[in-house]
Amino acid sequence: VYFGFRYKKSDRFVRVSMYDDGAHGDGAASDGVFGAECPLLSLNVQYYIYAENAQTGAFSPERAEHEFYTIEPEIAAATPGDVFLNELTANNSNGLQNEQGKIRDWIELYNPTGQTLGLSHLYLSPTDTNLVKRQFPLDAIIAPHEHLLVWADNLNLNLVEQHTDFELSKSGESLFLSDGTNIYDEITFGIQAANHSMSRCPDGSGLFAETSTRTPRATNLCVSASHSPEAILEVRVLPNPTSQFLEIEASEPFSQACFYATDGRLCLITNQNQIDVSALKAGVYWLKVVFRDGRFVLRRVGKM
Repeated sequence: VYFGFRYKKSDRFVRVSMYDDGAHGDGAASDGVFGAECPLLSLNVQYYIYAENAQTGAFSPERAEHEFYTIEPEIAAATPGDVFLNELTANNSNGLQNEQGKIRDWIELYNPTGQTLGLSHLYLSPTDTNLVKRQFPLDAIIAPHEHLLVWADNLNLNLVEQHTDFELSKSGESLFLSDGTNIYDEITFGIQAANHSMSRCPDGSGLFAETSTRTPRATNLCVSASHSPEAILEVRVLPNPTSQFLEIEASEPFSQACFYATDGRLCLITNQNQIDVSALKAGVYWLKVVFRDGRFVLRRVGKM
């Protein structure tokens, strides 16, 4: 028995074997029920079944691949801490080209989780005064551990890849990822050298630094000669978890420390190194330490 699937009509069907071994979601071994695994990389999966024995073979539906069945999986929406701004190029003049063959700026998102996540409720914006600048389309998803590329080329189209209705400024600006109200992630950057990028090291959780080694759709290279000592920020949070007082040890003076609940709500903001968190409910929080030049570090903090 075989399972053929694809994600859109322009794709070729991929055919994989189905098994009756009790290890592929097929119930008990040798019970006549067959199963196979299909990665959920789309909100619409087209498929057919082919089975054969020594006497005959049969398709379902009969006219596959001209006809097919459809799966519309329910994919969880990304929540704060599920997806991050991971890399961007705001002064792109060589190399990577969009679908129209034009060299344009780009933004990379990263999903550090082990599940496919929906993005249709999220927005990208270069300003916090209009967080709903560019919404992801209804079918936008990001696969587990995927580095998703978004073109910041002002095309305002949804082609093979995502395109924003704004461009990035090589003179420096901010970029926000939000649900229109709550900011999931953000970066503020200065003047950008040609064909450099701002990238996190490590992916998803590290600090942003400028580098000449760009890695669109791939893991960031965290060792680069262009990384200056000034770009390295160290933040320690002690004790963690804590029941009352928290101490922030940072390699540079910081301007703000913000505590966010996992749903994105701002719960506490201070500029002190020693923080009394006794008023916070027990649980997990995101601590955002913002430095004077706009760079920031995220740390996960447990409150007992």
